[in-house]
Amino acid sequence: MEWRAQVGNEASRRVAEKVGFSMEGVLRQRLVHRGCRVDAWVGSLLPGEIKG
Repeated sequence: MEWRAQVGNEASRRVAEKVGFSMEGVLRQRLVHRGCRVDAWVGSLLPGEIKG
């Protein structure tokens, strides 16, 4: 599974990391926010890695 959020969205990142996502890196200009392209953090979660 893949997770993405705008770089700087610390709340979303905390939740993603809490459930087990591993941060993979930054995708440049990957998301659109209010009509402008912004960078995105990307993370992944493999089967069996869900924390709970």
